[in-house]
Amino acid sequence: TELIVRKRRFRRHLRGFLNLVFRDNTTALAPASPTPLEELERRQQCALLYAALDRLPEKYRTPVIMFDIDGRSASEVATLLGIKPNAVWVRVHRARARLFDDLSAGGNIP
Repeated sequence: TELIVRKRRFRRHLRGFLNLVFRDNTTALAPASPTPLEELERRQQCALLYAALDRLPEKYRTPVIMFDIDGRSASEVATLLGIKPNAVWVRVHRARARLFDDLSAGGNIP
């Protein structure tokens, strides 16, 4: 239904946003020179995302950062955290759901 579509759209948007913010090759993807308003909006979205990440329990924050931001594989995250790969997927999924709830509650979806 509508909530499922919104969550899927959010996850796609979140991944794109994380890729733009945290990848080294963003200059190829980003416009040559963002306007001051675009730069301000990007900084505000980044601050909101960091604040939402800070509110996540460590159990969920670490896997989602390692997987979505650092770009590590689920098996690599599992090895580093000493958990099973399925547990990584569960924690990343739950972290994304909490981020969605947190950011959409204030109308702050990036």
